[in-house]
Amino acid sequence: MKNTFSLIIWALVLSLFFSCAPSPSKERLKALNSVSPSDQDIAFWYQAGPDEEAVIEELLDEFNISNDYGIKVTGVNKGFHVDLWNSITVSDEKPDIFWFTADENKGLPGVRDLADLFALLVHSKWGVPKGDLPTVTETLSKTAGGYLVQDEFSEWTIPLIPILYDPCLVYCNLDRLNELGYTDFPESRDEFRQICEASLLLDDVKGIIYPPDSRTLLTTAYADGWVPSGENGESLEEEETLFSSGNILINLHRAGASAPALKKFEGQMEFSGGHFLFSLDAVSGARYYADSIQASAKPFQWSVFPFPLEETGQLGSWDRSGAILSSSPEEELASWIFLKWSLSRDVQAKLALGSGLIPVNPDVIAMLRTDSTISDVYKDILKIGGESPILSFPWKQDTELFYRLISEEFLDILANQDN
Repeated sequence: MKNTFSLIIWALVLSLFFSCAPSPSKERLKALNSVSPSDQDIAFWYQAGPDEEAVIEELLDEFNISNDYGIKVTGVNKGFHVDLWNSITVSDEKPDIFWFTADENKGLPGVRDLADLFALLVHSKWGVPKGDLPTVTETLSKTAGGYLVQDEFSEWTIPLIPILYDPCLVYCNLDRLNELGYTDFPESRDEFRQICEASLLLDDVKGIIYPPDSRTLLTTAYADGWVPSGENGESLEEEETLFSSGNILINLHRAGASAPALKKFEGQMEFSGGHFLFSLDAVSGARYYADSIQASAKPFQWSVFPFPLEETGQLGSWDRSGAILSSSPEEELASWIFLKWSLSRDVQAKLALGSGLIPVNPDVIAMLRTDSTISDVYKDILKIGGESPILSFPWKQDTELFYRLISEEFLDILANQDN
């Protein structure tokens, strides 16, 4: 009776966050009661740089020693997200669980290849502790339900859960901004455009450099409040207006105040060399920017701010997400216990500091912002993550439709990339 009451309460909590108010099947919840995760060997694949890899491996040792079920998780760093993706989708060898960054052109494996995390999330024994449930549902809600999927059989599933946020932000040369007489970041589109155009008054400086790819274009579309309505974007078929954020970049390009980065890392190098006032890029690049700026001939003060949002706009984010490949109930449950552990406060803090990304747990964001040992730039990143609406990249959307809605000029820039 007590367990039944808990499930009812949890379902009500979830319904507050998801407008469609779905729920996991009773059969699935009941089946989990007799599953044991004990003594399972779990293969875990992830993507990370050297510093983050060291943190993850240390956490794996901690989990293997401390978990109550004798679960052993063995991690393999697959390097870049493309390498991880190819390993999962092409290789005969598969992991039990993986963390990855979604690829806007490839999406995810079919829903049927991934374990449903919905029942695991709210199960009375195996689910997230009651005190943390609002945090988790807030995280899923904050991503605009991008991870709540209705498959071809009309069954609601949660195939993955975000671990860390990686939104696109605007990197800013503070020294050059001050030279122009500005002391604060632009908060409106008009002010952003004015500052970019004013930068032409400085010697050998343009306004903004941006990578002309799907990631950037979709990020600016989200800043305008664009959200795909379905797999085929049906509600957008009749739209003829272009996104104002895209128009800003195009108009600045015509005025000589912006430029696309046509080569890999060109944006980072040109910004670090002091040739641009702003650079549009992901949070995950912050450490590379820091090293590059420090090594430049004339290091400067810099920070980040969100691309000016419209009233309904959101920051586009390519999250580090966790998913479990379908396998035996025992292996899925053991993988889930590790995934749930990675959402705990202490682990979130270590992962965030190791990666430089934004933790999905808002309590951890608040805690880290008071840490005197972290950089001012990372505190600014955390402040943005704690206060801005974030939209995780929907893993199921129509990229072709989006491309039909942006200007031919942007498409020409894309076609001329030299990557």
